[in-house]
Order: sequence, then structure tokens, then C-alpha cells
Amino acid sequence: MLCVGGSGATETIQITVTNTVVPVCRFFAAAAPSISLSNTGAPSEIDPRLSTPATGIVRIGYRCTSGTLPAFGVPPTATLSCAACTGNAVLGAALTWISDGAGRGMTDAGNRVFSLTAEVPPSAYRSAAPGDYTGNVTVTVSP
Repeated sequence: MLCVGGSGATETIQITVTNTVVPVCRFFAAAAPSISLSNTGAPSEIDPRLSTPATGIVRIGYRCTSGTLPAFGVPPTATLSCAACTGNAVLGAALTWISDGAGRGMTDAGNRVFSLTAEVPPSAYRSAAPGDYTGNVTVTVSP
């Protein structure tokens, strides 16, 4: 025989649910970013007869969690070298940067822009051997 007891008291418990959204920042780019230095207006062309710096800029998208201020790690210079050149086959490019500031979230609406400018002064390229110069720069972003 099955016995069903009388009405019992109902027990309840309050459960707290917690989480932490961590601050993050990340770069995003459709293609590998590059800077083309020029003092003539033509891409990647430096005319050593001119007295203007050779400059170039690249703009890279980044996102950070809402309100997170990014910290960028950028070296002060980039070393460019010419593998096929003889003579003075190294150029130094000064690097400067600017960003759009704090994050607005990790969605498309949160897109921000980091801009990196490279500049080679005339004193550097006037005595450089002719040829194609390349170098790599590592830039970091963190919250």
C-alpha cells in the first residue's frame, strides 16, 4: 500500500549566479598590414635628390571590451634592410602612433583605429644603396 504523507513545507533557496567579463583587446585586419614609404607620392618610392622625409602610414582596426583603455607596445624605430644591396644597405625608420582610445565592445560597432606612421629622414636615405628595403615591426595591444 502506498501512503502519501500530509502536505509538507516547501523549502526554497536563493542561488547567486556570478561571472566576470574580463578586459580584452585585439587587432583585426582583412590582410597583413604594411607601410609603403615614399617622398614622391608614388608608392614605395624614395628619391634621394629630394629633401623631404619618406613617410608612410598604416591603419589597423582594433576592439576592446567596453570602456577598456588599450595599451599599445610599439618600438621607437624599425630597421629596414636591403638583402640584394651592397654598401649602406640599412635604413632606420622612426615610428609614431595614435589610436582612437577606449574600447566600445567586441562587435562591429566597437571598431576603433590604430594608426602607425613610419618616417625615414633625408639624412638616412641620401647615402643609401639603391634597392628594395624591408623590415618587420611587432606591435602589441593589451588591456
